[in-house]
Amino acid sequence: MKTNLIGKPVVIIRNEFISHDLKANIEQIDKHDEKMLMKLEQPLNVGEMQYVYVVGSTRLVGQYISDLCVRRMMGLNLIWIPAETFDEARPFDTSWWRAGAADISSVKLV
Repeated sequence: MKTNLIGKPVVIIRNEFISHDLKANIEQIDKHDEKMLMKLEQPLNVGEMQYVYVVGSTRLVGQYISDLCVRRMMGLNLIWIPAETFDEARPFDTSWWRAGAADISSVKLV
């Protein structure tokens, strides 16, 4: 897998959870589980929650995060990580998640 996506800017396309496109940067890639950690350029406030990070995972068999640089847009499962929950030592850990800030969205490399 290519890791040259780290540091690249992306746009998360509006969806049921967000009403407008959001800019983020790819912070880390989990090669084994086909996930990427994105940091929003501006925190997203929804109700009383503030989100700074988003974990995106591939949705389809044969889909790879590295394809983002080829296809330019990819549908991903997204879990929005509250600022207070994010663990820098375990950035891809979503074991705490049970319901809430998650959706499917397209992500585009810019």
